[in-house]
Amino acid sequence: MKYVLFTVALAVGVPVMAGISSMSVKMKRLLFTLLIVSLMFGTKFSINIMSMEYYRGPVRGYEITFADLIALGLVIGMLLRSGSKIVFFPRFFWIFLLFFLFTVVNVASSDYTIYGWFVVWQLFRMGLLYWCTMNFFATDDDGKGALDAVMWGYVITGIIMMVITFKQKYMEGIYRTKVYFDHSNTVPSFVLIVLAVLLTWSLLENRLSFIKHYAALAAALGLVFAVLGTSSRTGMVTAGGSVVVVLVLVNLRRSGRIVRTSRIRLATIFLIIAMLVGTLFVIDTVIYRFLNAPESSEQARNEFEVAAIMMADDYSIGVGLNQYSEVLTMQDKYRDHFSAMKYEGRGRVAHHIYLLTAAEMGWFGMYFYCNYRLAYIYHDHQRVFYEDARTATAAGPCRWFLCFVCHRTV
Repeated sequence: MKYVLFTVALAVGVPVMAGISSMSVKMKRLLFTLLIVSLMFGTKFSINIMSMEYYRGPVRGYEITFADLIALGLVIGMLLRSGSKIVFFPRFFWIFLLFFLFTVVNVASSDYTIYGWFVVWQLFRMGLLYWCTMNFFATDDDGKGALDAVMWGYVITGIIMMVITFKQKYMEGIYRTKVYFDHSNTVPSFVLIVLAVLLTWSLLENRLSFIKHYAALAAALGLVFAVLGTSSRTGMVTAGGSVVVVLVLVNLRRSGRIVRTSRIRLATIFLIIAMLVGTLFVIDTVIYRFLNAPESSEQARNEFEVAAIMMADDYSIGVGLNQYSEVLTMQDKYRDHFSAMKYEGRGRVAHHIYLLTAAEMGWFGMYFYCNYRLAYIYHDHQRVFYEDARTATAAGPCRWFLCFVCHRTV
C-alpha cells in the first residue's frame, strides 16, 4: 500500500505541489515548512527500493522520502514561477559536485558496489534538498517571511519530538527513546543542528508576539528533552552546552557590548529555571547513565574504531561508501582483535563518524569531507549573533539539511 501511495504522490502530488507553489507564495512557504517537519519522520514516510534490511550498514536500499517529493514539487514550482531568480549554481555547488564525483569513483572501484550506490543515491537527494533550500530563499522577495516558514517548521518539529518522547518514555516505558528514527543516537545528531538556530531566532526575533516567543522557547526545550530521553551521554552534554552558549552569546552580542532587552532577560531566566527543574527530574537517570554505562559498550566502540583505522591504512580511497560492515564481516583480519564483539555474525559500523568516513573513503576522503563542511560553516559564522535575527539564522536551514543528511549517510 505504501508503494501505491508514493506512486500516486509522485504522479499526482508532485504536479499539484508544483502548481500551487508557483501560484502562491504562502503555499510555497507552507510546503517548505511541511518539508522540514517531514524530515523528522525518516523511514516512517518513505519507500525503500531494493531493500536489504538484513545488511548492518547505515543505508539499506534506494530510499525515497516524503521530503524528497515535496522538494521536487517545490523545485518545479520555483522554476515555473521565478525562473529568472533561480540560482542554478549556488554557493559551494562546485565543491559539492567535486565531492559527489569522488564518491562515484570511490564506489565504482570498491568490491561491494551495490551498497555504495545506495549512498550515492542518497547524496544525490541531499543535493536536491540543498538546491531547493538555497533557491527557496533566492526566489522569495520577503526574506523574513521565508525565514519564518523555516523556523516554524523547527517549532513544530520540537513540539512533536517533545510529545513523542514523553509518550515513549513515560507511557510506553522505553528506556532510550528514538522518536521516529531508526536508532536513539540519531536523535541528538538531528536535534543539535536545529537547537541553536531555533533558540537564537526565538531570542532575537523582535517580531514575535509573547505567545509565539514562548512557543518557540518551549519547542527548544522540547528538543533538549528529546535528547535527554535518549540517555546519550554526549548528546546530553552537548544539548545543555548548546543552550548555555546561545544564552551567553545572545546576552553579550555585538562585539562585547551588552544588549539585554527585557524579553531576552526574561527568556534567559525562564530557560535557566526550566533547565534546573528538568535536571532535578532526570538527574538520577543521568548520573546512573554516566556511572554505570556498560564497559562492553565502550570496548565495542574501540574495537570498531581500530578496524576503521586499519581499513583506512590499507585502502588509499577507502573500502567504499556504506561497505565498512560488509568488509568487516568478510575479511577476518579486521576482526582478529575483537573481544566484546567477537561472536557477532555480521559486522556493524564504527560509531566514530570521521573514522568511519576514513575507512570508507580513505584519509584523503575524510579530510575532503571535513574541509568542505568546515568551509561552508566558516563562510557564515561571522553573521551569527552579530546582526539581526534574520541574518543570524538565515544560514541555519541550509546548514541543517547539509549536515544532517551528510551525518546520516557518510
